[in-house]
Amino acid sequence: MRNQLVSADRQAHAVMQKLMSPGLLMKSRGICIHGPVLLHLPAMSFTYFSGSTIPSMPPILVVAVLLTISNLFMTYAWYGHLKDHAHQPLWIAVLVSWGVAFFEYLVQVPANRFGNDHHISLGQLKILQEVITLAVFVPFAIYYMNRPLSWNFLWAGCCMLGAVYFIFNDPAAKAEKHESTATAQAANEPVTHQEASSPLPAVTHTSRED
Repeated sequence: MRNQLVSADRQAHAVMQKLMSPGLLMKSRGICIHGPVLLHLPAMSFTYFSGSTIPSMPPILVVAVLLTISNLFMTYAWYGHLKDHAHQPLWIAVLVSWGVAFFEYLVQVPANRFGNDHHISLGQLKILQEVITLAVFVPFAIYYMNRPLSWNFLWAGCCMLGAVYFIFNDPAAKAEKHESTATAQAANEPVTHQEASSPLPAVTHTSRED
């Protein structure tokens, strides 16, 4: 019996070492993630996104999926108390919304960090966030809050799509992406001994005959 317990303990220890190894490859719904695991949720496995790679999905799509999940929590935290806690004290609504917002930040912070690490500019992250917020808010307002919406929401959505077009075609954003890519490549290139040391200029002695 004791030998079985020792064997089980060794197996558990080996599994934990594999989970904490930097070279871990996790697959969750077609998404491959390399890196040490900090959090595991049923829907998706998260890592510290700096330096991680998700080859099966474009970075912009990964950010959009994560921001959509975070916006589901954010929208309820902002407006759900108007229906579910309207007749309760304000402090209860604040605490409930605060608790829901925790899960929003649990997804939103890694999403923005991942986008920034993959050269998506700050303006692009913000506009993408606003478009997703509106896309999540409209069905939430209709089906959960039972609030009527007008055609103005459609025109507002069209304006948001225009904002997406202009911000993703901004020359400044493209220059920022190019600069950050060049900086990252320069940081990864090894510095040779000859480049690291600044050679002194060669001094030549010439003899002048009178």
